[in-house]
Amino acid sequence: LMAIAEDDLSDTVMPRLMAAGADVDRIQFVYRVRVQSFDEKGGRKSEVRCLQLSEDVEKVRRAIVTNPKIALVVVDTITSYFGDVNTNADQDIRPVMDALARAFGDCGACFLGIIHHNKKSDVDAVQKILGASSVAGAVRAVYGCSRDPENKDECYFALVKGNLTKKRSGMKYKMSEKTIDGIIAPHIEWLGETDEDANEVMAMEKESRSPGKKQVDMARMFLPQALEKGARAARELIKEAGANGISVDQLKRAKYELKVQSVKRSDGWYWFTNEKEQTFAYEDLKGQL
Repeated sequence: LMAIAEDDLSDTVMPRLMAAGADVDRIQFVYRVRVQSFDEKGGRKSEVRCLQLSEDVEKVRRAIVTNPKIALVVVDTITSYFGDVNTNADQDIRPVMDALARAFGDCGACFLGIIHHNKKSDVDAVQKILGASSVAGAVRAVYGCSRDPENKDECYFALVKGNLTKKRSGMKYKMSEKTIDGIIAPHIEWLGETDEDANEVMAMEKESRSPGKKQVDMARMFLPQALEKGARAARELIKEAGANGISVDQLKRAKYELKVQSVKRSDGWYWFTNEKEQTFAYEDLKGQL
Protein backbone atom coordinates (compact mmCIF):
# COMPACT_ATOMS: atom_id res chain seq x y z
CA LEU A 1 0.00 0.00 0.00
CA MET A 2 1.67 3.23 -1.17
CA ALA A 3 0.93 6.93 -0.72
CA ILE A 4 3.17 9.00 -3.02
CA ALA A 5 3.07 12.79 -2.77
CA GLU A 6 5.95 14.16 -4.85
CA ASP A 7 6.23 11.89 -7.92
CA ASP A 8 3.82 11.19 -10.76
CA LEU A 9 2.61 7.59 -10.81
CA SER A 10 2.53 7.10 -14.59
CA ASP A 11 5.91 8.49 -15.64
CA THR A 12 7.96 8.00 -12.46
CA VAL A 13 6.64 5.64 -9.78
CA MET A 14 5.28 2.82 -11.95
CA PRO A 15 8.28 2.65 -14.34
CA ARG A 16 10.67 2.58 -11.36
CA LEU A 17 8.70 -0.16 -9.65
CA MET A 18 8.77 -2.21 -12.84
CA ALA A 19 12.51 -1.57 -13.32
CA ALA A 20 13.07 -2.90 -9.79
CA GLY A 21 11.17 -6.09 -10.65
CA ALA A 22 7.99 -5.35 -8.69
CA ASP A 23 4.74 -7.19 -9.36
CA VAL A 24 2.61 -4.08 -9.78
CA ASP A 25 -0.60 -6.10 -9.50
CA ARG A 26 0.22 -6.54 -5.81
CA ILE A 27 0.54 -2.80 -5.15
CA GLN A 28 -2.32 -0.50 -4.18
CA PHE A 29 -2.13 3.31 -4.06
CA VAL A 30 -3.90 5.66 -1.70
CA TYR A 31 -5.17 8.72 -3.56
CA ARG A 32 -7.88 10.14 -1.32
CA VAL A 33 -9.65 9.41 1.96
CA ARG A 34 -13.42 9.62 2.33
CA VAL A 35 -14.54 11.03 5.67
CA GLN A 36 -18.13 10.99 6.90
CA SER A 37 -19.51 13.08 9.74
CA PHE A 38 -22.96 13.67 11.24
CA ASP A 39 -24.56 16.50 13.15
CA GLU A 40 -28.17 17.14 14.11
CA LYS A 41 -28.55 20.27 11.99
CA GLY A 42 -26.74 19.33 8.82
CA GLY A 43 -27.27 15.57 8.91
CA ARG A 44 -24.72 13.24 7.35
CA LYS A 45 -21.85 14.84 5.46
CA SER A 46 -19.20 13.23 3.28
CA GLU A 47 -15.81 14.74 2.44
CA VAL A 48 -13.06 13.46 0.15
CA ARG A 49 -9.58 14.74 0.98
CA CYS A 50 -5.91 13.77 1.02
CA LEU A 51 -4.61 11.30 3.58
CA GLN A 52 -3.75 13.01 6.88
CA LEU A 53 -1.96 10.81 9.40
CA SER A 54 -2.88 13.16 12.23
CA GLU A 55 -6.51 12.11 11.63
CA ASP A 56 -6.41 8.87 9.62
CA VAL A 57 -4.07 6.40 11.31
CA GLU A 58 -6.98 4.26 12.48
CA LYS A 59 -8.40 4.24 8.93
CA VAL A 60 -5.06 2.95 7.62
CA ARG A 61 -5.06 0.24 10.27
CA ARG A 62 -8.59 -0.85 9.34
CA ALA A 63 -7.55 -1.04 5.69
CA ILE A 64 -4.71 -3.40 6.64
CA VAL A 65 -6.90 -5.54 8.88
CA THR A 66 -9.44 -5.78 6.05
CA ASN A 67 -6.66 -6.71 3.60
CA PRO A 68 -4.31 -9.00 5.61
CA LYS A 69 -2.12 -9.64 2.55
CA ILE A 70 -0.75 -6.10 2.84
CA ALA A 71 2.77 -6.52 4.25
CA LEU A 72 4.25 -3.08 3.58
CA VAL A 73 2.86 0.47 3.78
CA VAL A 74 5.04 3.14 2.14
CA VAL A 75 4.43 6.87 2.67
CA ASP A 76 6.61 9.18 0.55
CA THR A 77 7.18 11.73 1.96
CA ILE A 78 5.75 11.29 5.43
CA THR A 79 5.81 15.06 6.06
CA SER A 80 3.40 15.50 3.13
CA TYR A 81 0.83 13.35 4.94
CA PHE A 82 1.12 14.52 8.55
CA GLY A 83 -1.92 16.74 8.10
CA ASP A 84 -2.74 20.11 9.62
CA VAL A 85 0.06 20.11 12.20
CA ASN A 86 3.39 21.86 12.69
CA THR A 87 5.92 19.32 11.42
CA ASN A 88 8.68 20.98 13.47
CA ALA A 89 6.82 20.86 16.79
CA ASP A 90 7.21 17.77 19.00
CA GLN A 91 3.87 18.39 20.72
CA ASP A 92 2.16 18.07 17.31
CA ILE A 93 4.20 15.24 15.80
CA ARG A 94 4.71 12.94 18.79
CA PRO A 95 0.99 11.95 19.02
CA VAL A 96 1.00 11.07 15.31
CA MET A 97 4.14 8.93 15.60
CA ASP A 98 2.85 7.22 18.76
CA ALA A 99 -0.45 6.45 17.00
CA LEU A 100 1.47 4.87 14.09
CA ALA A 101 3.51 2.76 16.51
CA ARG A 102 0.34 1.47 18.18
CA ALA A 103 -1.41 0.86 14.87
CA PHE A 104 1.45 -1.16 13.36
CA GLY A 105 2.63 -2.83 16.53
CA ASP A 106 0.65 -6.03 16.02
CA CYS A 107 -0.95 -5.85 12.57
CA GLY A 108 1.68 -7.86 10.68
CA ALA A 109 2.59 -5.04 8.28
CA CYS A 110 5.63 -2.77 8.20
CA PHE A 111 5.25 1.02 7.98
CA LEU A 112 8.02 2.70 5.94
CA GLY A 113 8.13 6.49 5.92
CA ILE A 114 10.41 8.44 3.56
CA ILE A 115 11.70 11.82 4.73
CA HIS A 116 14.27 14.39 3.60
CA HIS A 117 17.38 15.64 5.38
CA ASN A 118 17.46 19.17 6.74
CA LYS A 119 20.16 21.68 5.77
CA LYS A 120 22.03 21.65 9.10
CA SER A 121 25.73 20.81 8.90
CA ASP A 122 26.78 20.82 12.57
CA VAL A 123 24.58 17.96 13.80
CA ASP A 124 24.70 14.16 13.96
CA ALA A 125 22.82 11.78 11.67
CA VAL A 126 19.67 11.64 13.83
CA GLN A 127 19.46 15.43 14.01
CA LYS A 128 19.80 15.62 10.21
CA ILE A 129 16.29 14.18 9.85
CA LEU A 130 13.84 16.87 8.77
CA GLY A 131 11.18 18.03 11.23
CA ALA A 132 10.58 17.46 14.91
CA SER A 133 12.89 15.16 16.87
CA SER A 134 9.88 12.89 17.55
CA VAL A 135 10.02 11.64 13.95
CA ALA A 136 13.26 9.77 14.63
CA GLY A 137 12.64 9.34 18.34
CA ALA A 138 9.47 7.29 17.98
CA VAL A 139 10.57 4.82 15.30
CA ARG A 140 12.59 1.63 15.76
CA ALA A 141 14.93 1.84 12.79
CA VAL A 142 16.25 4.64 10.58
CA TYR A 143 18.57 4.41 7.56
CA GLY A 144 20.05 7.30 5.65
CA CYS A 145 20.94 7.47 1.95
CA SER A 146 23.97 9.47 0.85
CA ARG A 147 26.58 9.47 -1.89
CA ASP A 148 30.02 7.98 -1.22
CA PRO A 149 32.35 11.01 -1.05
CA GLU A 150 35.21 8.91 -2.47
CA ASN A 151 33.23 7.23 -5.26
CA LYS A 152 30.47 9.34 -6.77
CA ASP A 153 29.00 6.33 -8.60
CA GLU A 154 28.15 4.56 -5.33
CA CYS A 155 25.93 5.40 -2.37
CA TYR A 156 25.48 4.38 1.25
CA PHE A 157 22.33 2.99 2.84
CA ALA A 158 23.70 3.54 6.33
CA LEU A 159 22.25 2.94 9.78
CA VAL A 160 21.18 6.09 11.61
CA LYS A 161 19.33 4.41 14.45
CA GLY A 162 18.44 0.80 15.23
CA ASN A 163 16.59 -0.41 18.34
CA LEU A 164 15.69 -3.92 17.20
CA THR A 165 19.07 -5.59 16.69
CA LYS A 166 22.73 -5.42 17.68
CA LYS A 167 23.70 -5.36 14.02
CA ARG A 168 25.02 -1.93 13.05
CA SER A 169 25.97 -2.53 9.42
CA GLY A 170 24.34 -1.10 6.30
CA MET A 171 24.53 -1.60 2.54
CA LYS A 172 26.15 0.06 -0.42
CA TYR A 173 24.35 0.53 -3.72
CA LYS A 174 24.50 2.22 -7.08
CA MET A 175 21.84 3.40 -9.49
CA SER A 176 21.24 1.46 -12.69
CA GLU A 177 18.71 2.10 -15.44
CA LYS A 178 16.16 0.19 -17.48
CA THR A 179 13.89 1.40 -20.26
CA ILE A 180 10.22 0.74 -19.45
CA ASP A 181 7.69 1.62 -22.17
CA GLY A 182 10.08 4.22 -23.59
CA ILE A 183 10.83 5.75 -20.17
CA ILE A 184 14.34 5.53 -18.70
CA ALA A 185 13.70 4.32 -15.15
CA PRO A 186 16.42 4.18 -12.46
CA HIS A 187 16.56 1.34 -9.98
CA ILE A 188 18.86 0.30 -7.14
CA GLU A 189 21.61 -2.28 -7.61
CA TRP A 190 22.82 -3.52 -4.22
CA LEU A 191 26.59 -3.92 -3.85
CA GLY A 192 26.88 -5.65 -0.50
CA GLU A 193 27.17 -5.04 3.22
CA THR A 194 29.26 -2.26 4.76
CA ASP A 195 30.25 -1.60 8.37
CA GLU A 196 30.07 2.23 8.18
CA ASP A 197 27.12 3.84 9.96
CA ALA A 198 25.55 7.18 9.01
CA ASN A 199 27.69 9.25 11.39
CA GLU A 200 30.87 7.74 9.96
CA VAL A 201 29.70 8.50 6.42
CA MET A 202 28.96 12.10 7.43
CA ALA A 203 32.46 12.35 8.91
CA MET A 204 33.97 11.13 5.63
CA GLU A 205 31.90 13.72 3.72
CA LYS A 206 33.13 16.53 6.00
CA GLU A 207 36.73 15.37 5.75
CA SER A 208 36.57 15.20 1.95
CA ARG A 209 35.62 18.90 1.94
CA SER A 210 38.08 20.01 4.62
CA PRO A 211 41.31 21.96 3.91
CA GLY A 212 43.27 19.27 5.83
CA LYS A 213 42.45 16.54 3.35
CA LYS A 214 46.16 15.68 2.93
CA GLN A 215 46.27 14.35 6.49
CA VAL A 216 44.95 11.04 5.17
CA ASP A 217 48.27 10.46 3.37
CA MET A 218 49.69 8.83 6.49
CA ALA A 219 46.77 6.38 6.54
CA ARG A 220 47.37 5.58 2.86
CA MET A 221 50.93 4.58 3.70
CA PHE A 222 50.00 2.63 6.85
CA LEU A 223 47.24 0.41 5.48
CA PRO A 224 49.09 -1.47 2.68
CA GLN A 225 51.92 -2.24 5.06
CA ALA A 226 49.55 -3.42 7.80
CA LEU A 227 47.78 -5.79 5.37
CA GLU A 228 50.90 -6.98 3.55
CA LYS A 229 50.83 -10.41 5.21
CA GLY A 230 47.09 -11.02 4.86
CA ALA A 231 43.68 -10.26 6.29
CA ARG A 232 43.48 -8.61 9.70
CA ALA A 233 40.71 -7.77 12.13
CA ALA A 234 39.43 -4.22 11.65
CA ARG A 235 39.49 -3.59 15.40
CA GLU A 236 43.23 -4.42 15.49
CA LEU A 237 43.95 -2.13 12.55
CA ILE A 238 42.01 0.74 14.13
CA LYS A 239 43.88 0.33 17.42
CA GLU A 240 47.27 0.15 15.70
CA ALA A 241 46.47 3.13 13.47
CA GLY A 242 45.39 5.15 16.51
CA ALA A 243 48.74 4.48 18.15
CA ASN A 244 50.32 6.03 15.05
CA GLY A 245 48.14 9.14 15.18
CA ILE A 246 45.68 8.02 12.51
CA SER A 247 41.99 8.54 13.26
CA VAL A 248 39.26 6.01 12.43
CA ASP A 249 37.81 8.37 9.80
CA GLN A 250 41.20 8.82 8.09
CA LEU A 251 41.80 5.07 8.13
CA LYS A 252 38.40 4.28 6.61
CA ARG A 253 38.84 6.95 3.98
CA ALA A 254 42.19 5.41 2.99
CA LYS A 255 40.48 1.99 2.96
CA TYR A 256 38.08 3.13 0.24
CA GLU A 257 40.66 5.05 -1.74
CA LEU A 258 42.92 1.96 -1.81
CA LYS A 259 39.94 -0.36 -2.52
CA VAL A 260 40.66 -2.46 0.55
CA GLN A 261 37.86 -4.99 0.92
CA SER A 262 36.09 -6.21 4.04
CA VAL A 263 34.05 -9.20 5.16
CA LYS A 264 32.19 -9.97 8.35
CA ARG A 265 33.25 -13.22 10.06
CA SER A 266 31.94 -14.76 13.25
CA ASP A 267 34.32 -12.72 15.40
CA GLY A 268 33.96 -9.36 13.62
CA TRP A 269 35.00 -7.45 10.48
CA TYR A 270 38.22 -8.27 8.61
CA TRP A 271 40.00 -6.16 5.98
CA PHE A 272 42.07 -7.65 3.15
CA THR A 273 43.65 -6.70 -0.18
CA ASN A 274 44.73 -9.63 -2.34
CA GLU A 275 42.73 -12.16 -4.39
CA LYS A 276 43.80 -15.11 -2.25
CA GLU A 277 42.36 -13.46 0.84
CA GLN A 278 39.23 -12.52 -1.11
CA THR A 279 38.60 -16.16 -1.99
CA PHE A 280 39.17 -17.18 1.62
CA ALA A 281 36.83 -14.45 2.84
CA TYR A 282 33.97 -15.55 0.60
CA GLU A 283 34.50 -19.19 1.53
CA ASP A 284 34.39 -18.14 5.19
CA LEU A 285 31.17 -16.24 4.58
CA LYS A 286 29.60 -19.18 2.76
CA GLY A 287 30.51 -21.39 5.71
CA GLN A 288 28.65 -19.05 8.09
CA LEU A 289 25.56 -19.11 5.88
